[in-house]
Amino acid sequence: MENYLKVLQFLIDNPSLDAIDHTSKVCVKTFKELHDQGLVEGIDASGDTSLSFEFLEPRISLTGRRFLAESV
Repeated sequence: MENYLKVLQFLIDNPSLDAIDHTSKVCVKTFKELHDQGLVEGIDASGDTSLSFEFLEPRISLTGRRFLAESV
């Protein structure tokens, strides 16, 4: 749960972020979990492999904002 909150807050603090991948300051696997739950949005540029995730134009969704507000 702490990782979820960290990623959501990171997206709010960095609204002009271009991508989230293995070089990001937050865990891309956690971002994918949030993406799968609809808490964040982004273009999945991972390709056919599940070994390396990459998301372009990552943003927190309205549902993610509500989740963060209720969890703080």
